[in-house]
Amino acid sequence: MTEIYWGQTPLRQESNRIAIFMQPYYGIALKKNVTQHILDEMRIRAINRQNLIMFWLGIQGSGKSYSMLFLITKYLEYLHGQKLGMKNVFYRLSDLFTAIRDAKEESIFCMDEQVYTAGLGSNIERMALSNIEQVVRVKKLSFFYSSPREVAHVYHYKVETWEIGFTEPWDMEKVVGEPGYLERMWKYTKNVVFDSKDSMLGYFITAAPQDKKFLADYEKHKREFVDTVQIMGGGGRQDIYMAMAKDLLNRDSFMKKYALSKTKRLRELLIRIELRGILFGVQEMKTLVDYMEFLCSYEQEFIERYAQFVPTRR
Repeated sequence: MTEIYWGQTPLRQESNRIAIFMQPYYGIALKKNVTQHILDEMRIRAINRQNLIMFWLGIQGSGKSYSMLFLITKYLEYLHGQKLGMKNVFYRLSDLFTAIRDAKEESIFCMDEQVYTAGLGSNIERMALSNIEQVVRVKKLSFFYSSPREVAHVYHYKVETWEIGFTEPWDMEKVVGEPGYLERMWKYTKNVVFDSKDSMLGYFITAAPQDKKFLADYEKHKREFVDTVQIMGGGGRQDIYMAMAKDLLNRDSFMKKYALSKTKRLRELLIRIELRGILFGVQEMKTLVDYMEFLCSYEQEFIERYAQFVPTRR
């Protein structure tokens, strides 16, 4: 096996030292390499058609995304003999829920950068996801999450990124003086793994995924999502409101009932019935009706269709 040289920036190294001092179990876990155990666990669960939920935790730039993608690639090989693709990767809960709704048995989902969102359905999305996680064993759905902060999940295993590894000794002078040295030399990531009881089981080592085309697509989509968040786009909430309002109003049976409804409260009830009791808060439902009012008042396509169903006054 290739020898790995581990290293960290000085302040990160001190942070890890303090973590071991404050919680000695880290020191015990970091002496036990369970890399093969992790792979065996994934293979056993795949062969026996059991689902798997894992959560990666680590500061920005600590290697959690590539570590997660490396293991998902292995798990897919054991489960389906398939390659990881962008169809498995999500950045917004709304997109993840859409995929879950249409998912086949033994589907795999990867969600990266779990930012806070606001607006339609956001207040209860986490609760809904938790409910899904507790029942997905029946359809054998597997989930892999990554986040720079602790996010509540019903997981089998939690992973914390610890330090980065190189194929040659760490050269601090080059780290400081040679642009791009750190990223170019970084080949491996050491991760501490916890079970569902939050007990430290040991550490395992991952490398970067080998599919360069997938990684390029992954980075492209991730950057697009980050750009949306950076301009305070709320993770695409505006698009979610508009898409759902248009979808409902394009259903003739719904549009007719909506046009005939005399109160806003009745319209909110119609939406809940049409969407089979979808989990929206009171204010979120009111906002969705506001979007429908906007479309029926200002978008020509909907103005004309709405008028067809409004009773003619005499």
